[in-house]
Amino acid sequence: MVARSKTTCELLTGLVLKEAVVTLSDFWHPDRGQVNCPAAPLLQAHLERTGVPSVLGTADQWDIGGALPKEPTTLIATTFTMPGGEVLGLAVATPPRWIGQARRAVHDWTAAVRTRRLFVPAVTPGCEEEKGAAPGLVPRPARSGQHECPKLRWIDSAARAFAADGDTVLLVGPSHPSAPNSLRELPGTVLLWTRVPNVETARRMTLPSDGKAAFVLAPCTSVRTASEILAVLRARLPLLRGVHPDQWCYRTDDNLAATAGAVATSDLVLELGSGTAPQVRAGRPVVALRSWRELDPERLRQVSTVTVVNAEPSSPGTLSPAEVQEVLAGLGPLAVVNHHVVTETHLYLTAGASKRRTV
Repeated sequence: MVARSKTTCELLTGLVLKEAVVTLSDFWHPDRGQVNCPAAPLLQAHLERTGVPSVLGTADQWDIGGALPKEPTTLIATTFTMPGGEVLGLAVATPPRWIGQARRAVHDWTAAVRTRRLFVPAVTPGCEEEKGAAPGLVPRPARSGQHECPKLRWIDSAARAFAADGDTVLLVGPSHPSAPNSLRELPGTVLLWTRVPNVETARRMTLPSDGKAAFVLAPCTSVRTASEILAVLRARLPLLRGVHPDQWCYRTDDNLAATAGAVATSDLVLELGSGTAPQVRAGRPVVALRSWRELDPERLRQVSTVTVVNAEPSSPGTLSPAEVQEVLAGLGPLAVVNHHVVTETHLYLTAGASKRRTV
């Protein structure tokens, strides 16, 4: 429907422009009525990148059908009809001096109009320590209304129990920025613990002389990373014990899998650089999208599936997934695919089996 309904036209208008081209976010078309232009930021950025001054603006029926000045402004517009009947478009109003560049810009972006899918990996935010919370080994979620993860409580409790038994507590996995540097002091307990952030540390670290050690996983540690570290530690510490695997958190691995799956399905990856999603490449073309100037029509012309990554949460001055979604929807029908990966664990017990949560 979009390809068959797509038309480009030029109209002389009563708008008076001297220097800058006006990239239209919406305008009135004499045959199709009011036309919305969600992709206007892309077209404006394209003009500016080629040296044409441009501002965002609108044009109503009176602007289009008014009396013509001595040097009339030309409206160059492509319009197309969406499956639901809405008319979208790409349009600029240009003074005579910029008409050639304006024609090329509209032509280039018109060629990028097509049906697409936008994959947005569902990335679960990591745990952060609550402001003002009592210090502890395992941080608590900080977001308002978010429930505390039960695995964090179990791991925190296990770490304190191991320390109370006289074990050296090993914090396995990369350090989390919100994790404190020591366990809370327990009455009558000598606190013996150390970080083991990677395999190399596990290989070269000094082991406790009595061989008594127990591990807990650092917050947001990948289970794959933890397993590699534990394989080295178990070979060096045959008596090593620690939290049961049903207490391990798969959040990081799920985030990696969700992102990798979406990227593997896409023709182009837009990396927004505004958050903490995993960096997964999988051999796909990547655009580090910090502004609309970094996305050109040639990149999108043959692309039917786009993935946006590293987008949770957004920060000031960067593009958000919602902005990308809105603008890409201005280049034809867009299906937004929220890609989830969820791993669930449970402890399997035979009849009469012990429920002790250590191994």
